[in-house]
Amino acid sequence: MEKWDLYTKYREKTGKEHLRGERIPEGFYHLVVHVWIRNSKGEYLMAQRAANRPTFPLMWECAGGSVLMGESSIDGALREVKEEVGLDLEQKAGKLVFSKIRNSDIMDVWLFNYDGELQLEAAEPDYH
Repeated sequence: MEKWDLYTKYREKTGKEHLRGERIPEGFYHLVVHVWIRNSKGEYLMAQRAANRPTFPLMWECAGGSVLMGESSIDGALREVKEEVGLDLEQKAGKLVFSKIRNSDIMDVWLFNYDGELQLEAAEPDYH
């Protein structure tokens, strides 16, 4: 059971929690992250969603997802990258590119430069 913090449109935590799958009440938002991973050639890492994912199976995407209750945006970004593509990125290497309110979420987009090897064997099985 995944829990999220709920925020105001001004990015203030409300102290309310939300369960994934339930409708987010009007006027509240949850935090999501997208993580762009770029190498020194200017290439971006994209991952293909597993065939058994309930939404958008086999579609291509950057790493990302919902920030869990108690996490910061950067902590959620680092966790999602570890889960989805198996990389342990350095927090200090991340740069917040932009934030945007979309429907019922606040989306933060992070950029990391990375030239190391991929670690897909370290990703969670449902993500590759």
